[in-house]
Amino acid sequence: MSFAAGAPGRQTVPLKGSRWFFILSNTRFQTKMMISFSFIMFLTISIFTVFLHLNVFPQLKDEITYSNLELCVKTSESLDNHIEKIDDITKKLISNKTLMQILTKANSGYLFDSYEKLDNDRRLSDIVANTIALTSLSSLNINVFSDDERYTFIYNKNSSNLRVMLEDPYYVEKLNQKKLTIYHRQSGNFEEEFSISFVRPFYDVYSKKYGYVEVEETDKHLKEICNIGNVGDVIIADERNQIVYVTSPVDQKTREFLLAASQHDDVLEDESGNIYFCSTSSYSGLTTYVKYDPTTLYSSLNLLEQATYIIVGAVTLISLLLMFFFSQLLVKPLRKLRNNVLQVSYQNMGIKDFSTDNDEIVLLGHAFQNILEELKISIDHEIASSKAESEARLVALQAQIAPHFIHNVLYTISIAAQEVRTGDVVSMCKQLSDMLRYTVNSSAQTVRLEEEMRCIDNYLSLQAKNYEEFFEYEVSLNQRTKDLLIPRLSLQPFVENIFQHAFKASKPPYRILILTAVDGDTWSISISDNGSGMSAEQIEKIYETVDQRKISPRCAAEETAAKAGMCGMGIINSICRLKMIYGDDFNFSIFINETGGTTVRLEGPFQKTGCADME
Repeated sequence: MSFAAGAPGRQTVPLKGSRWFFILSNTRFQTKMMISFSFIMFLTISIFTVFLHLNVFPQLKDEITYSNLELCVKTSESLDNHIEKIDDITKKLISNKTLMQILTKANSGYLFDSYEKLDNDRRLSDIVANTIALTSLSSLNINVFSDDERYTFIYNKNSSNLRVMLEDPYYVEKLNQKKLTIYHRQSGNFEEEFSISFVRPFYDVYSKKYGYVEVEETDKHLKEICNIGNVGDVIIADERNQIVYVTSPVDQKTREFLLAASQHDDVLEDESGNIYFCSTSSYSGLTTYVKYDPTTLYSSLNLLEQATYIIVGAVTLISLLLMFFFSQLLVKPLRKLRNNVLQVSYQNMGIKDFSTDNDEIVLLGHAFQNILEELKISIDHEIASSKAESEARLVALQAQIAPHFIHNVLYTISIAAQEVRTGDVVSMCKQLSDMLRYTVNSSAQTVRLEEEMRCIDNYLSLQAKNYEEFFEYEVSLNQRTKDLLIPRLSLQPFVENIFQHAFKASKPPYRILILTAVDGDTWSISISDNGSGMSAEQIEKIYETVDQRKISPRCAAEETAAKAGMCGMGIINSICRLKMIYGDDFNFSIFINETGGTTVRLEGPFQKTGCADME
């Protein structure tokens, strides 16, 4: 069997990836923009949502948990403060000699007659009144009992719980430990009348017991302490986790849960999802629980989370609509521009007709292809002529004052303002203003040395205000060098380098000396410091780096500075710029001072400065 010429044989089925690439490469520019932007938006929103879900919202939840735990702790501390006040009352009473004498007499079997009983009650009333006079607890009920309870004293209301306590072995054991013992009568039943007693036994130095002091009160003060509004319920439990006081009724499940709860945990959660924040007092042994319904506790967080996701979704939708609208505005003029360019190129420059394609940007690139070839020569000339200017601008930008210096100056000014040193504030503001004006002024690439030295003097004066008595400096300008022309900010990097490197590894006082001198037709500028100095190997490395680069007006300052290691980019730029003016007649040298520190010397000829030779 044979096939006719041109008859189809086996057809090649393209791979799925190749087919999608083919389809995407032939889609319009607007469609590509929408697909790309949608993908980026989806990726960004997904990352943002995951970040919120894994970092922001859990942290906010932890902050809510911590703040409520802190509220529980503060409530527990307030309860302790109240109990401590009552304990102080009991301590003062058991240490009262008159009261001890009365109880001693009563325990000896002596029977007081009515007059003696009345006199004792009057004296004890005065003692109790004086004891609680300086407190806000005047509504307390205070009872005093002898050991055999044959003698009793009642202040305010007779509502003692002592007999009930003495019938319970748990409280008897607590009283025998000679500590303040707390008893509650309500047992967590919200409807019953509340009563809480604080009992301390009387003992002498021979551990002989004489009686008891009982301070009993209602829930008046506990209501004030446990009032946290409607955000949650406060539950106070004793050492056996039995409920002492509640701000609202509790069910049997809550009672059973608290009985089984561990007092070592700060946060608990029951089967119903209720959250309990716990704080156990080491002073009173009472545990304060703050109970929250989970929907109430994290309601604001849940609302914030829902609102955030709604806003993110709305922003995404609006962004897609805006992207579609602006892509329409972008593509329409591009199509019109492409047609116009094709017409001009075809008629005037003889460009051949291009095949039609769906991608407007590709068609625009074809239309400009021949034009770019014609413009290439002109662009090369333009690049060559502007390269030197661009490098000079880069060097000037790299020689700016370090931002941390401005921060320090502003901080020093703020200190002076707080200390009402008006003169120093005015002086420093003027000096900083002059420096910034001099730094940003780009009207001239070269300046007179006198102007440069004035800027450095302002810089050192501001540093002196910052370092106070730990820094001294001197700037001496030779009259013949005042009109010397140098690049703007070419000396500033040398002075900044001293503060950044030389003074970091040395102890104050710090000193800087800047001198200008003239030797025949040669001028020199010396910058000396008493810092940590440099080793001979470091200086040699700097020289080698400078020599290897053979610094010229077009030196690669950044690469040179990276190799130099010890001096920064600003110093290398300064050397480059000085070389541009003085050429090979410019000399740069570094010396190690005999007394410590380093001296940098710059030298150049007068005849190439363009300034008058002043005698």
